[in-house]
Amino acid sequence: MSNKGQNTINRIKAEAMNLFLQKGYKDVSMQDICNASSLSKGGLYRHFGSKAEILFSLVQEERQFDVQNQIEKGTPAVEILNRYLDVFYQNMLMGERSLAFALFEYAVSEKDSGLLDEDEKDIEIWRSLMSYGVGRGEFNEVDYRLVMNTLLYAYRGIRMWSRAIDIDENVPRSIIEIIKHMVIKDYKESI
Repeated sequence: MSNKGQNTINRIKAEAMNLFLQKGYKDVSMQDICNASSLSKGGLYRHFGSKAEILFSLVQEERQFDVQNQIEKGTPAVEILNRYLDVFYQNMLMGERSLAFALFEYAVSEKDSGLLDEDEKDIEIWRSLMSYGVGRGEFNEVDYRLVMNTLLYAYRGIRMWSRAIDIDENVPRSIIEIIKHMVIKDYKESI
């Protein structure tokens, strides 16, 4: 992709992010995104087919960390886990910059499996990391779906509530610590 094309995508995403944060999901239209991005509808649709596609592109960016690449490099599982959980932790502290409300509105209004599909991607990443960590003797053998569901739903709850109230950073930190206690063999940090 050319630099111009990538710059256009970046502009679309930045403007859509601002609109989603201000208005939520349901009150933003593709026309709003066109106007904010100074693009024609054709210019916008050349890069994104729907506002849901833009929203999910933004969500993927927020939690981007290439676990599989780290596994292939032979990085210790605990180090990968700590970096992966740090992405979740930092996102839980985003407050008003959180897309949680827009995602909630998407889930309620669209009634499709897009959000569940994204969950499955996260669960597959988690399954791969857990298998790697158990194989290296660094992780306990635990149900990876149980751990990931605990993290995902606590993460979403914190992010949603952080739009309305100030969340003490110890709250997300304690969630991360609980996950580490569940996963890492002989983990000794205190909660």
